[in-house]
Amino acid sequence: MIPLEDEFGDIVGKARVGRGMALEDLSRRTGIAAEDLGLMEECALAPTEPQVRAVAEALGLHSDRLADIAFARWSPSVIGCAGVTPVQGFM
Repeated sequence: MIPLEDEFGDIVGKARVGRGMALEDLSRRTGIAAEDLGLMEECALAPTEPQVRAVAEALGLHSDRLADIAFARWSPSVIGCAGVTPVQGFM
């Protein structure tokens, strides 16, 4: 399995900041403590499936895809062209 560059916490943090939300805003929208959300963004606390889905909904992210990333059920495939070193990517 190819490791992801962005894990659940990275994706959530970037999406939250990109939407101009503070941790407290996301906490109110999800019912998850702001402290726990901060730990999740730091990849120091693993989310539960319901938490992933609540966060995805609050941030406008695809919940099934975010859950697959959160629980290591998906990784990008190796792609490449003849004569080119394969790279990690989406295809």
